[in-house]
Amino acid sequence: MIVSFASGSDSIEAALYLPDRPGPLPGVVVLPDIAGLYSVYHDAAKRLAENGFAALALNPYSRGEQPDLTSLDAIMDFIASFPSRQILADVQAAVRYLSARAEVAGQAIGLTGFCVGGQYTFLAASHCDGISAAVPWYGMLRLRDVNELNAEHPLDAVAKLHCPLLAFFGEDDGLIPKKDVDELRERAAQLALPIELQVYAGAGHAFANHERPATYNAAAAEDAWARSVTFFERHLRS
Repeated sequence: MIVSFASGSDSIEAALYLPDRPGPLPGVVVLPDIAGLYSVYHDAAKRLAENGFAALALNPYSRGEQPDLTSLDAIMDFIASFPSRQILADVQAAVRYLSARAEVAGQAIGLTGFCVGGQYTFLAASHCDGISAAVPWYGMLRLRDVNELNAEHPLDAVAKLHCPLLAFFGEDDGLIPKKDVDELRERAAQLALPIELQVYAGAGHAFANHERPATYNAAAAEDAWARSVTFFERHLRS
């Protein structure tokens, strides 16, 4: 069902999917890719609900933003102009909303996100309160530009990580250089951060998007989904 909640003075829309079992239940907030909340992320939230989590898929463009998806350059321009503090405020509001629902009633909340939603997952897991586990899927680790709207690389933000994190990457991802993934692994080891990495050979960006045949890798996607559910079971139900 479609729900709304306040984020500051704005009303944010999201799709809520609930398990067919009694609560209280742990919850997971879902952040979509650059195209926003469409069928792929309704499906992701449904899948989480089928595994016993109250899932809330956020519409990051609830204020009427319209990303230009006509080219990679246009997409990158839009990401650079979209303020990370806005999406982090919306994530914080979503966590509070989900936690307050009777079906969740204060149980642990996780966060997962895909592509730019994965980028924001790294940031939210480092800055937002009330997140007990985070799973970014092929989230970009470095911004094209650090500016007043987007002041921190996700790779730098993880030094302040608040919760355990499981990150998925494709070995052939043209948007996320291998050196960035290697640096994330090195920083996690140096700082003793609770980060697990899974890199899939033969997979590229958006390998879990079943509506994009050119990028979808069923084996990697299914393995990552199984790992995600296990990770959330471990950290949200204890």
